Amino acid sequence: MYRRFLEQADCYLPQELAASVRRHTLAPLRKRKVAQEDLPALIYLKTRIFGAEDYARYRHVVVDEAQDLGEFAFFALQKLLSGSTFTVVGDLAQSIYGFHGIESWEPVQKRSFSQGAEICHMEKSYRTTVEIMEAANLLTESMGLPAAQPVIRHGDPVRLHPILGDSVQAVADCIRADQALGFGSIAVLGKTAVETARMHAALVSLGIPIQLIDDEADSYSGGVCAMTGYLSKGLEFDGVILLDAGEPVYRSDRRLDLHLLYVAMTRPLHRLDIFYSEKPCAPLCALLEQGASGR
Repeated sequence: MYRRFLEQADCYLPQELAASVRRHTLAPLRKRKVAQEDLPALIYLKTRIFGAEDYARYRHVVVDEAQDLGEFAFFALQKLLSGSTFTVVGDLAQSIYGFHGIESWEPVQKRSFSQGAEICHMEKSYRTTVEIMEAANLLTESMGLPAAQPVIRHGDPVRLHPILGDSVQAVADCIRADQALGFGSIAVLGKTAVETARMHAALVSLGIPIQLIDDEADSYSGGVCAMTGYLSKGLEFDGVILLDAGEPVYRSDRRLDLHLLYVAMTRPLHRLDIFYSEKPCAPLCALLEQGASGR
């Protein structure tokens, strides 16, 4: 039934939404795989067959991290909870699931909440220092998104470190410098799990007490940790060290890379060290011109 629904989605959904649902769902379904991304279509199908049932009693719904939901998810939720009002909260700069995330709120407003929805921009940033937020804003500017406005809390300049040979000792030095400042939480962030695990093992061999956080980890109690940038979303640390934000790693012509780098750069409360190979991701080259160097 679900497969037939997808094949005939033009009969039930706006044309563009129907095409998107088919494109991302039919192929895995033919392999008998149902992913998280199938939930909106299943919710919509269930609603069409059985109605809203107990969900009719809800009067207001809050959706957080909404930038990571596909457009059809809002359409399905609105149909299921047709008697509810909605508060939808999300940061487009942190949309790191390119295959089903949101790039603009206007289509959601038009297609899912056509009876009236107001888009409000909350631009204040309360986590990071002015220096860190201004560096991250170089990425939002490159993506054509509004810049966040940091509250007036200054700190150390963002420090850029060119990778010259083996960077393990230099990363360890950054960790010890952060510890000397009394930081209770320090994150070493890589782009990939392999890169992160490799650095974790190397730092352990140098005597750095560090926890590796991967998809299987269920807790973090402070101290020094290593994880991928995408797993750090929603977390915050006193200090953050990015293993390689070079242009070959985070390519400026790949929007998803810019989103991932933005998430990693906005995790620290106080201090940010960025290592890079060859040259920094293009928008960050302005930091070099400002003299942001850790060496």
